[in-house]
Amino acid sequence: MQIIVYSNDHNPPHFHVKSKNGEINAKFKIENCEYISGKIENKDAKRIKAFYNDVKTQVVKDKLMAIWNKRNNE
Repeated sequence: MQIIVYSNDHNPPHFHVKSKNGEINAKFKIENCEYISGKIENKDAKRIKAFYNDVKTQVVKDKLMAIWNKRNNE
């Protein structure tokens, strides 16, 4: 799976999760990993939320927000 933040994307601040085979293409809020929309199975959404909530990933959350702010001039 890939985590992507697009330039000049719409609010709320969010990231996209995509798989190479196209089975996953979903959006989640950076702030709390709340599912916004897209195509994803429940088991994969749980994996993303577990990754997001892991203490070791705090740096990733901070980095995602920094990327969002830089790309969206906030």
